[in-house]
Amino acid sequence: MRITKLFLQNYRVYEKPLELEFPTGLIGIYGPNGAGKSYLIESILWTLFGKARTSKEGVRTTDISAPCVTRVEFEHQGHYYEIQREIVGLNSSIKARAFANGQQVSEGNTDTRKYVHSILGMDDVSFKASVFAEQKQIAAFSDNTPGARRDLVLSLLGVTSLDTARDKARKDARSLKEELIRLKDFLPDMEKLDLEYQQLLGEFQKSEKLAKEKQLLCDIAHDKAEKALLDIQHLDEAMSKYDYLIRQGKTCRSQLDQETNRQIELQQELDTFAALETKASQLKIQIPALSSSRGLYEILSQFFNLTRQIQDLPKMEPPGAFDTEKLDNLRANLDLSRGELSKIDGKLAATEIEMKRVSEELKKSETLSNEHDCPLCGQSLANDSYLQIRHHREQDVVQVKKSLEELSSKRQSLFIEVEEKKKELKQQEQKLEAFNRKSSQYENLMAQKSFLEAEKKAVLDQLEDKSLAQNLLSMTLDQLREKMESTSEQITQLQHISQELAAIQAKLERKPTLEKEISRLKLNIEQLNQTRQDLLLELKELNCSPDTYKDQKNQFQQIRNQYEKIRLEAQECQNEFIRKERDLDAAKRRIKEAKDSMMEVNLMEERVRHIAKVAELLNDFRNNVINSIGPRLGSQAAELFGELTDHEYDRLEVDTDTYQIRIQDKGQSYRMERFSGSETDLANLAFRVAISEQVRFQSGGAVGLLVLDEVFGPLDSDRKHRMLNALEHLRSRFGQILVVTHDDSIKEQLPHAIEVQKLPGRRATASVTN
Repeated sequence: MRITKLFLQNYRVYEKPLELEFPTGLIGIYGPNGAGKSYLIESILWTLFGKARTSKEGVRTTDISAPCVTRVEFEHQGHYYEIQREIVGLNSSIKARAFANGQQVSEGNTDTRKYVHSILGMDDVSFKASVFAEQKQIAAFSDNTPGARRDLVLSLLGVTSLDTARDKARKDARSLKEELIRLKDFLPDMEKLDLEYQQLLGEFQKSEKLAKEKQLLCDIAHDKAEKALLDIQHLDEAMSKYDYLIRQGKTCRSQLDQETNRQIELQQELDTFAALETKASQLKIQIPALSSSRGLYEILSQFFNLTRQIQDLPKMEPPGAFDTEKLDNLRANLDLSRGELSKIDGKLAATEIEMKRVSEELKKSETLSNEHDCPLCGQSLANDSYLQIRHHREQDVVQVKKSLEELSSKRQSLFIEVEEKKKELKQQEQKLEAFNRKSSQYENLMAQKSFLEAEKKAVLDQLEDKSLAQNLLSMTLDQLREKMESTSEQITQLQHISQELAAIQAKLERKPTLEKEISRLKLNIEQLNQTRQDLLLELKELNCSPDTYKDQKNQFQQIRNQYEKIRLEAQECQNEFIRKERDLDAAKRRIKEAKDSMMEVNLMEERVRHIAKVAELLNDFRNNVINSIGPRLGSQAAELFGELTDHEYDRLEVDTDTYQIRIQDKGQSYRMERFSGSETDLANLAFRVAISEQVRFQSGGAVGLLVLDEVFGPLDSDRKHRMLNALEHLRSRFGQILVVTHDDSIKEQLPHAIEVQKLPGRRATASVTN
C-alpha cells in the first residue's frame, strides 16, 4: 500500500481545504508540539475505517457546521483506490464512498469499511497495530516491567482476544453450573404428579357423563319450547293485524271527526258572507267624505308650524343712526397729535446727537493749554486764549442740555395726549362695532320673518276653499291646534274604515275557495264512512281478541321458563365438565413441564461440560499461539536487528515468556542495560517492526506502510543518526514510511518532508517542503 494523496477540510484543526501529495519512501512530518501532526496521520485511519480516538462530533473542526471532508488516495497491488468520508448535518451523519480505478464500488459507512478490509486483508484494529508505532510503545519494550511488556505485546498481536474468550467461557461455565444446581432444587415430584392426574381423570369422566345426560334433557325441553314459540309467533302475527286494524279504525274515526267539524266551520263562515257584503257597501259610502281630511291635515300642520315660528321670533327695535362724523374727527385729531409726537422725537434725537458732540468737544478743551496750538484751526493759544475756548464749550453744553430738557418735557405732554385720544377712539370704534352687530341682527330677523310670511301664503294658496284660508289667517295657535286635532280624528276614522273594509274584502275573496273546500270535505266524509265499515268487517272476520292472546302468552312463558331452568342446569354441568377438563389439561402440562425441566437439566449438564471443555481448549490454543509467536517474533526481530547494526552483534534474543530483549555479543548474552542508548533504540525498533509484520502475517494482509510517531523525541544527536540509518534500512521492507517528529533538524536529513504550521484560532495547515 502506497498513499499518493490526502485531502482534508474541516477535519480537527485543518479547517481550510488541504491537499497533500505523498512521495514514495521515507517521509518526515514535522512541526511544533500541538500543531496537529498526529491529527494528520490519524486522518488516514479515520478515512479508511471511520475510527477515531474521539467521538465523531470531535472529528469535525470546532465551531464549524460545514461538512467535514476527508479523502485518501492510495495504490495497492497495481490498482488505484480512493476512499472518501464526510460528516454532515447537525446530527453529524457519516457518509462514505470507495472508488477503484475511477469506478465507484461502495457507498455507506459499513459497506466502505468492509470493502477496505477486503482490499488490505485486515480490519481497523490489525491495521492500527501493524501500521502505527508510537514512541511510548517502542520504549515500553525495554523500560516496562515484564508483566506490562507482555500485556503490550499480546495486545498488539491481538492475542488478548483469546484471553477474553477463554475467561468468558470459564465465567459462562460457572454461571451455568450455578443455574443447574438451582434448577435441580426446583424439580417436581413425578410420582405425586401422576397420582394427582389419575384422581382428576376420574372426576373428569364422571362430570362428562352427567353433562351428557343434562344436555339430553335440555334438547327435549328446547324442542318443546321451539314448538310453543312457533304457535305464539302465529298468534303474534294475528294480534299485530288486530292492533293494526284497531289503529286504522281509530285513525279513520279521527279523520272523519276532523273532516265533519271542518265542514261545519266552513259552512258557518260561508253563511256570514251576506252580512259582510252589506257592511262593505256601507263603509264604501263613508270613504269619499273623509278622503280630503288627509290633505287638509298636511296643510294645517305646515301653516301651524310656520305661524308658531313667526311668533317665536324675538322682538327687536330698529337700531337707529350712528354719528360717524365724530369718529372721523377723533381719527384726524389722533393723526395730527401722532405727527407732532414724531416731529418732537426727530428733534430730540438730533439734540441728543448734538449733546454728544458738544460734550466731546468740552472734554477735548479741558486738555488745552497756552503751550499748544488749537487742534481745530491751528492758531496759537497764547495769552490764555484756551480759557475762552473752554468757556465757550461749556456754554454750548449748557444751551444744548436746556434744549434737550424742553424737548423731553414737550414730548411727555404729547405722548399723554396721544394715549388719551387713542383710548377715546377705541371706545368710539367699539360703539360702532356694537351698532353694526345690532343692525345685522335686525336685518336678519326681518328677512326671516318675510320668508316665513311668504311660506304661509304659499301654503294657504294650496286650499281650494278660500274662505277657509281667510279664516285660518285670523286664528290663534290654540284655534289652529284644535282644527288640526279635529282633522286628525277624521283621518283616524278613515284609517279604521279602510282597514275594516280591507278585512271584509279579504274574507269575501275566500268565498269561492270555501265553496270548493266544502264540496271536497263532503266527498272525503263519504269515503271515510265507507273505509270505517270495511275495517269493522275485516276485524270481525279475524276472530281474535286480547284475552285469547294473553292466555296463550302465559302458557308459552311457562314452557319457556321450564326450558331455561333445564338449560341453566345443563350449562352448569357443562361448565363443571370444562373445569374438570381444564384441571386435567393443567395436570398434563405440569407432568410435561416436569419432564421438560428434567430434560433441560440434562441438557444443561451437557452444556456445562461442553463450555468447560471449550475454555480448556481455548487456554491450550492461547498457549500454543503464544509459544509459536514468541520464536517467530524473536527470529524476525533478530534478522532486522542484524540489518540495522550491520551484524555488529551475534544476534538479538527475545524471551518467549516475558518478551524481554537481550543481545548476544561474542557468544555471551547480555541484558539491554549493558549497551548504549543507540543499541536499545534499534533493538526496540526491530522488535516493534517484527510485531507489525507478525500482525500482517496473522491477518493475511500486506500493507507496506509504516508510521512512526515521535521516535526521535528523547534521542541525542548520535542516536538520532543511528535511527535515521535504521530507517533507511527499513525502506527495503516498507514502500512508504511516515516519521512524525517535532525536531526540525530531522527534516534536513530526510529525503521528503511535510511541514505542519500552526494558525491563529487553534487551526493549522501543512505543505510538502521537499
